[in-house]
Amino acid sequence: MNLPEDLPSEDQIRVRLFCIASLCFTVAASINFIGLTWALGLFAPQHMVSFFIACSGVMFMLLLKRFKDPIALTWVFAIMSTMGGWLSAYIDYSAATETTGIGLAYSPYMVAILVIVCLLGTRRAAIFYAGLCIATLIGFYLATVALGFAPAILEQNRMSVVIRSSAILLTLGIMVPVSQMIYSTLQNLECAVERANRAENARKQLLATMSHEVRTPLNGIISVSDLLDKRQHDETTRSYLDIIGISASNLLTIVNESLGRARSEHLGDENGNAIQINSQPFDPRDLIQQVCNLFTANASQKGLWVGTYGLDALPVSLLGDAPHLRQVLNNLVGNAVKFTHQGGVRIGARLVDAHRPDHVVQFFVQDTGVGIEDDAKARVFERFGQSASGLTTKADGTGLGLAICNDLVTAMGGTLEMDSNVGVGTAFYFTLVLPDAGRQATTFAA
Repeated sequence: MNLPEDLPSEDQIRVRLFCIASLCFTVAASINFIGLTWALGLFAPQHMVSFFIACSGVMFMLLLKRFKDPIALTWVFAIMSTMGGWLSAYIDYSAATETTGIGLAYSPYMVAILVIVCLLGTRRAAIFYAGLCIATLIGFYLATVALGFAPAILEQNRMSVVIRSSAILLTLGIMVPVSQMIYSTLQNLECAVERANRAENARKQLLATMSHEVRTPLNGIISVSDLLDKRQHDETTRSYLDIIGISASNLLTIVNESLGRARSEHLGDENGNAIQINSQPFDPRDLIQQVCNLFTANASQKGLWVGTYGLDALPVSLLGDAPHLRQVLNNLVGNAVKFTHQGGVRIGARLVDAHRPDHVVQFFVQDTGVGIEDDAKARVFERFGQSASGLTTKADGTGLGLAICNDLVTAMGGTLEMDSNVGVGTAFYFTLVLPDAGRQATTFAA
């Protein structure tokens, strides 16, 4: 059922409950009317009235599209169903015999309608309807007494009034607090969803704004670094300038990727949040050496060494996503330096299968740091899943680095794995299939 879009979410759920209850009520009234008519072999008009009252509940659902006020329609439904009850009772009154009295065929549906009114209406509407139902039962019982039926019939009708009135009061006592609880819960849920939406919109806005604004100073750093690189410098200064330029370029790549994700979220592109892998020719030896140079100064301040391993055995040019690969190695080496207090960190790569057309390369970062406890290994790749021991909590961090690395390695087709012993060190490694760029170029040229 299509409801007005401006109707609050809690009212939409309550309206749907009302609609389901009305449909069930209509089916029950239809079965009752058809069954009694077939069983008695005659038309039962008082049960036909109950059927039309049930249908009116569905009719009010259709009117809701136009009037958009469920509370007002509930009041109208309560008044209309009460008037239908009086009509049904009057038909019973007119057809009463000395052996049956006034049966009031509408009374079995009073409880059902009361439940419907409680679901969608206010507490006042429910109490009002319950009062009218009980007044109807008592009024027509008094009419039965005035007609002078036999004492046995009067006693039977009196007990019927007591039982049905008690059922109405019990239903009222149960459904009113239940209805209020449902409404309060749905309203709190709506508020929570609204707060979550506001927070999510604020997050997207912040991500887009920060990503956009950070690009301007980064471009300035890269431009000045390029200008300085064109001048004559000694070897040490030139290595520092290279580190500045590479770091700024890496950061700009990450910022651009974050800005692209924010733009995709704003445009509602669900696939835009996925990590995009772009394969370009790169030299794995230069990439690993650049990562090593980036952390040499920081490591030397702590009395650590940072070295490379196996670079000479690597191909000169491979096809892969160098920025994301560099981001993974940067995070792994950064963590290794952070949690290592003596010894050093080794960055390297090795060919796993040299006979394949595409090179299978295993990258690794190994340190002599504090290691990771056994109980923390299961959550080390979770977001904000830092180890809780005193050995590792001395260093600042958010617990996001390894989770990001795991996502990036998975996107590139590998699996990030780990070996670690407390007090000995940790090794992170992953294997990627990287085609030979020179061989690919030759194939395309042919």
